[in-house]
Order: sequence, then structure tokens, then C-alpha cells
Amino acid sequence: MARRQRDRIDPTDRHPFGRRRFLQGAAATTAAAFPILRASSARAGGGCDLYDTPPSFMGVVPDPESVLGFPIGIDEEVSAADSNTYLQAVAAASDRVREALVGQSVDGRPIRYAVVGHPGNITVGGLEAIRQANLEIRDPETLQGRADELARTTPAFAWMTGNVHGSEESGADAALQLLYELADRDDCVVERILDELVIFVIPVQNPDGRVLDQRRNAYGFDLNRDFFARAQVETDDRVELMRTYPPVLLLDHHEFGYYRSFFPPNADPVHHEVPEQVMRQIDDLYGPAMARLFHRNDWPFFNGGIYDFLAPQFNDTGTSLGFNGVGMTLEVYNGSPMDRRFARQLGIQWACLWQLARNRRRVLRAWHDASVTAVEQGTAGKLEPNKRYFRPDLKVRTQVPTEPLRHYFVLDTPRTHDEVSILIRRLQRMDVDVYRLDEDTSLPDFHELGVPFTGNATPAIGKAVPAGTVWIPMAQRQKHWIQAVMGEQPYCPTHYTYGLSGWSFPLSMNLEAGSTSGKVNPSATLLPLEPVPAPPPIPQGAPTIGLYRMSSGGYAAESFGATQWLFDTYWNVPYMYLEADDIVGGGLDGIDVLVTPGGDWPTALRRLGDDGARSIRRWVRQGGRYVGYRGGGAKLAQALALTTAQFRDPVADVPGSLVRVELDRSSPLADGIGRWCWILFDDDDVVTEGPTVFPVRFPRGPRNGFFVSGLAFGERQLYGTPAVIDERSRNGRVVLMPSDPFSGGHMEGSRKILWNAIFGPNPPQDGRVDLEAFDRAAERARRAAFAEPSWPMAIRVSVASSDEDEVRRLLRRFRARFVVHHDGDVARFRIRNPRELTAEEHPWVNDLALGLQRSGIDVRAFSTP
Repeated sequence: MARRQRDRIDPTDRHPFGRRRFLQGAAATTAAAFPILRASSARAGGGCDLYDTPPSFMGVVPDPESVLGFPIGIDEEVSAADSNTYLQAVAAASDRVREALVGQSVDGRPIRYAVVGHPGNITVGGLEAIRQANLEIRDPETLQGRADELARTTPAFAWMTGNVHGSEESGADAALQLLYELADRDDCVVERILDELVIFVIPVQNPDGRVLDQRRNAYGFDLNRDFFARAQVETDDRVELMRTYPPVLLLDHHEFGYYRSFFPPNADPVHHEVPEQVMRQIDDLYGPAMARLFHRNDWPFFNGGIYDFLAPQFNDTGTSLGFNGVGMTLEVYNGSPMDRRFARQLGIQWACLWQLARNRRRVLRAWHDASVTAVEQGTAGKLEPNKRYFRPDLKVRTQVPTEPLRHYFVLDTPRTHDEVSILIRRLQRMDVDVYRLDEDTSLPDFHELGVPFTGNATPAIGKAVPAGTVWIPMAQRQKHWIQAVMGEQPYCPTHYTYGLSGWSFPLSMNLEAGSTSGKVNPSATLLPLEPVPAPPPIPQGAPTIGLYRMSSGGYAAESFGATQWLFDTYWNVPYMYLEADDIVGGGLDGIDVLVTPGGDWPTALRRLGDDGARSIRRWVRQGGRYVGYRGGGAKLAQALALTTAQFRDPVADVPGSLVRVELDRSSPLADGIGRWCWILFDDDDVVTEGPTVFPVRFPRGPRNGFFVSGLAFGERQLYGTPAVIDERSRNGRVVLMPSDPFSGGHMEGSRKILWNAIFGPNPPQDGRVDLEAFDRAAERARRAAFAEPSWPMAIRVSVASSDEDEVRRLLRRFRARFVVHHDGDVARFRIRNPRELTAEEHPWVNDLALGLQRSGIDVRAFSTP
């Protein structure tokens, strides 16, 4: 069990309760018990106050110390096993609590949850009755009078979740304390909460990460970036449970490296399809309640900052776009003693539950209204307008188009059949109705997704789509989710984002898809749940694969771990795990293909030493195939003189956007893909010199097919440049991709390039290779690799050139190392991040963001890992 040295208590950290009393019930909330609320609601309402009501304990539920042997929330953190033990102990002692299994982690550890409510509400029959009533409220076809009556009499579902990042522990500990108090207190605060709500508590979402004291899960995935793809079993099981008991409120508790806590209101950008009802609750109901808590206790906090509300990959945005519920990310300082972190997390839980309990009827009515609005908008083909919430005084960068959008159509071709199946299943498992056309259908205003255009008008053409085409109408309850994941653009209202800025499923899956604005009602069949697609068959005579991990930081963990996941669970591909010592010791003997994901290539060179570097060079020259990607894997090939390509830091700002690329159909890399594909470009390296022939490149401009879904500034730097290098290296072959071919598990289209790079044949050879010329060019590339700093997971800020000096001043305050590239009137800063920290982990990136904001600097782009 982890122990932390307790610091002297800061006088600004005082709260109105003694420490032990605070641990036993500083704040309160309320929940309901039956589809017809109990009469005690009225009794608990009048003079009951969250902060002034003394907590009263019945003494029937064991407190955490009596079960675990130590008091939680002071200086010892619970383990993942402790959390499950305590959940089970509380459920055994209290008729207010049931506990069950969400699922299992990658390494087989159980993920347990508790359901808390009045005894009659959490029986099998009682919980099912409340669930059905909630689903009826959420149903847009429910008549308004019936919805109002159900909103008056039905408890709402609230979710408390912690530890999605394994090394951010305090949210889980606070959730266990909350569970204890809800189960054992009988004062009016808890009675009111239990009258109004049924509460789902998942203290530990990432048990493998908690055991390993690491942010990510056992496969290196950030589970808080996995909501829309559901690639990881931990996410998939939890979202399935959310579908069963859809939340009107979900709190996701985190820790970060900044001394002031964060809670909403969120920064801009906000995804335009987040329902207005959700935004009003976040900004007007819960945000002020948390602010009152923090002001009352003199706890420092901030709102906005870098925490936007755009990409549906997060637990908070996924909840809001996928369930029309309020999802909120909460952050407390990871450098504080345990008791301070614990107190803030627990206080937030009580403050938000109390607000929901007091406003349950209003919230449930708004929940119904959001569904009705979604269908009305879908029928009219209306997208939610784009605006700025945190800074409404500032201009919106990209307006949502006003022309109608009523339907999406996806062609199911032999080339894309597996990806179409994945899309159908992914939509269905977020409660989207998906149809298949019964007959050929003429669509007079078909707009092909991802087709480049100039000006404000999107090109629409007449198209006849065949029977079997997949149809997703917008006129349904899940209209907001459909547009969020199917739209070809996110229409970002700002110049910057926190997460991805482009993620469209039809594009990332490389599908032939389009939208229409007209009112069509084709003959179609509602599809049953699509089965899980089978893995692709491994070709006969498949090569022996080595998977090389070059470094140990977060950059490598994400890229290497995701490759392991792909090989283990999706492709079922055997491979040999290799590190530097293995290569030095002859580990490449018998290996046909060496797959090298991203990482810190200078660290790789140090670990390999001269012997390891010679081993890789000799292996490639004797016929080995080297496949490297995501920056480090490609750059290592350059540093080892395996290629003539030179990869350089980009001047363009393209922070996590989908970019269209063109494939040479004669290349083996294009097999089963076609002429076009999409890659996720995340401020990756660009190729400035190299072979004159390359199989995958960025088009030469919009008129030649260049298109970006998401943010892009200075993207002209990419025009016509290679996106993939495929080059003979003496008798061997190198295939190099600066970008990640399957970033976050959701780039189903471009990962076919990786499949072809591993299993496909060599390209046809055109005559003899001038070995001396190759060696000279490869040596120039090797020297160039060391000519600029290699900073994986760098922080990037682009500003107007007139603001360059002010940004330099800010960065000097943090003693940051950086380089600056100039492009016209833009200064682009690339800032060293030596520990490969994410924005949440970084000690001063929030200070930088807030400093830029306060200084009035014209920020053109801001991206963090």
C-alpha cells in the first residue's frame, strides 16, 4: 500500500469540520427510493442543509478502518483489492447497498461497483422499475404529461467514478467514504439524497493501473480517451453498464500536477452538439455549487483553463453527447497530502449530489426535453449552432453550416465490409437505430464525406446507392451522438483543443459515406445487433514478427502498448517481444519483420549501444524488413542510416486531425485500401528529403484531394509530401510512418497500411540500386537526425509573432527549454517535456495556459500530450 509523507497543514486548507468528522460526513446529498417518491422527501426538505446538518450514523455499517485496518483519506491509499473488499463488506451490512461486477481488467482484475439507494429501490424488481421509468422519461415519444409525472415521481441515476487513471488515487478513496456515509447515515441530508437518487459508485475503473501505479491500463491505453471507440475492455464494460442505467450526472475524479483544483465550467471549445440543457446544468447548477464549497473552505481552484468539452473520447463528453447527461471531470493537486486531496474529492461528490437531489425533477424534465429536441432537430436536419460558452465575448472561428443534414449513408463494399460492421456495431451499442436499404435508392443531394471543397458550400451530387447500403437517419433520440461521431468536421469554435480535433468514424474507417439534406423515407430494415467481426486471417507463410520496445516513457507506453493490444486481441498475431538487450544478444535471429512503434529514439540508441545498432543495420541489410512509426520508430531508422528519408519537426499546426492521403495503387501497401485513406496527424514529423518515389503521400492541395477534418494551420507544408516511406535498404526494406497508423485503437482504415507493411509482399524492384548513392544519402539523413532536438510528447504553442516575446517571458519563468519556428506572422513554440507527461500530470502547463489567457495573447494553437 502506498504511503505518503504528510506535510504541515496549510492554514488556507481549513474546512468547517474536524478531520475525523469531515471523513464521516462533511457534506450531504439525497436520493429517491421508489418510482413513487417517499413521503420523507417533504420531511427532509425544509430545514435541511448540506453543511449545517450534523451527520448522524446508525452504526450498522462497518467503517473503512474496521474492515481495512487503517483510516482512509489520511495518509494511506487503498489498493484495488481493498476497494473491492470494502464494497462487499458494506453491501453485506446494509440493505441500502448492492454490489456487483462491472467486468474485468486486461490483466483479469475484477472491477466492482456499488448501487446505493433506499432498500426498495435497489432490489432486483425495484431497480428495474426505476430503470424502466428513466428510460420512459428519456424516450422522446413519451407524452409531455407522462414525462412530467415520471419526473415528479422517479429517482434519477447519478454516477460517481474514480481512478480511471491508475496513479490518481484520491477519487477512489473518497468514493468509498461516500459509500460508507450513504449506507450508514440517517440524517436528513442522506435521507433526502436517497429519496431522490439511485447512486452508482465505481471507485476504481483502472485496477491494473492502480496496482502498477501508472496512469494507463496494462496495454498503455489512456482509458479517459477511449469512450467513443471502446477499444479497451475496461471502457467497454463500463459503457454497457451506463447504457443499462443511463446517468443524468457522472462525476469523473482525477488528479493533476497543478496546485489549484479544477472543476467546470469548462473552457472553450464545446462540441456544438452538446445539448443546451446539459451546458446550462454544468454552468448554472453544478459549477456554482462546487465554487461555494471551495470558497467556504478557502480552497484554491480555477475553471476553464485547458479543459475543453469537444472530443467525445472522454468520460465527461461521452456522457453528455451519448446520454444527454451531465458529465464532469474534476481535478485536484496530486502533490497535496492525501487528506487534502481526499477532502476536496469527497466535498465535490456531496455538493453535486445535493444539487441534483434538490433539482431532480427539473433535471429529469430537461433530460426528456433534450431527447425531444434531438428528434425535432434531426427531422428538420438542423445541427446545433456553434458558440463559445466560457468566453462568449470572443469570436467563433468555425460556424456550423446552416444547410440541413438529415441522413447519413454508408456503402457496404467488399473492401470495407469489416469496417462497416465495426461501425454498425459501434453505433448500435450507443443505442443508435441503424438500417439497411432494401432496394436501390436515388439520393439527389448526396454529399460525399471528406471531399475537398472551397468556399462555404459543400458540394452535393445526385447518387444512386445500392440495396444493402447502411442508413442512419438523424431523426432519433441519439441525434447528438450520431453527429458527434459521424460528422466530417467538428466545427471547432476556437484555434485550439485539449484532445483530438478530428475523429469522424466514416473517415477514420476509410468508408465510402455521405450525407443528404432532403426528406427521404427509403424502404429499409432495422438491423439487429451486429456481431463482433472476426479477426483478419493470417496469410500462409506469415513472417516471424519481432515487436521492439525502444524506451519506457509515456510516449512509448501508448504506442508500444497499443501495438501489443492490436496483435493480441484484434489480429491474434504471434510475435516476439524485444528490448535492447535482446537485440544485442542476437534476438533478431529468425525474425523476418521488426515492428518498432513510437518512443524516445535517443534513449533507444543509448540502450542499444554500438553493438545493438550494428545488429539492426546488419539484419536489415541482409534482408530484414523494418517497420517503424509514430515518430520514434521512423526516426530511429533515420538515426541508424537505414533510410534516405529525413524526418523533421513540422512548422504546421495539425493537432490530432484526420488528413486525407493518396496511395499508389501499384504499391503492396495499398492492397485492400484503394486510392484514398485517412491518417491521424498529431503534429507529427514531416518528410523533407528522401526517395523520389513513395507509396503514400499527402495530396498537392485541395483541388487534388487534400482535406483535413479538424484543426489545421500552415497545412500547406504537407502538400505533396510523403506520408509513408517504403524503401529498399540494401537487401532489406524499411516502411516508415511518422504518424500512428491506429491511434487510440480507432483508426481502422489506416491500420490496414500497417497490416500490409507486415504481411504484404515486397514492391517490385526497378533495376539495380546504386548502393554508394544510397549510402551517401542515408548518411546525410543520419547526420540530419541529430541536427535538431528530439523531444517526444512536446508541448506546442503557436502565437502571433507580435506576442513571441511575451511567450518567451512566460516560458523563462518555468525554466523551460524550447525552440521557435517562424512561418509568416506566426511563431510556433515547441517546448521540451522531458518526462513525457500528459497535461494532467504536468506541473506547470496549466499555469502556462492560464498565463497566456490572462495576458491576452493571440493564441493560434495550443496542444499538449
